[in-house]
Amino acid sequence: MLRLFLLCFLFLSFIHSAAQNLNAASQSLVWHSNQLQEKHSGETVNVAVDIKTTTETIQLLYPNEMITFEIQSIEGEWQDVSADGQLLYSVLHNDTSFGEVTIQRSSGNLWIEVDFTENNQHGLHQVFEINSVNAQ
Repeated sequence: MLRLFLLCFLFLSFIHSAAQNLNAASQSLVWHSNQLQEKHSGETVNVAVDIKTTTETIQLLYPNEMITFEIQSIEGEWQDVSADGQLLYSVLHNDTSFGEVTIQRSSGNLWIEVDFTENNQHGLHQVFEINSVNAQ
């Protein structure tokens, strides 16, 4: 009985450890948001959005739309998304629009900012409050 308990404890410890050490730069992850802020208007919108990140693409999955960005480069290292950290992605949309996607955790708050306003002041600019993140 003691052996079974120890095996279960070790297995659960391993699962907990693996879940805590999600690497944003090298793993495919799904970031879940229930709220976004439209930066142009300042409006906060309650909407479920998943953001899928891989080593090659970032996808915004809105309820009725999907937007895919091709990753051109990544700045930063972030070994564990449960700890504070940041990654800055330079991305391309439809082979024509360049923008940035920033994923950051600071003081326990986790968010993703999508900014395509550098070359177009009316370009997409939204900040997603992230509620959870899981390996894909």
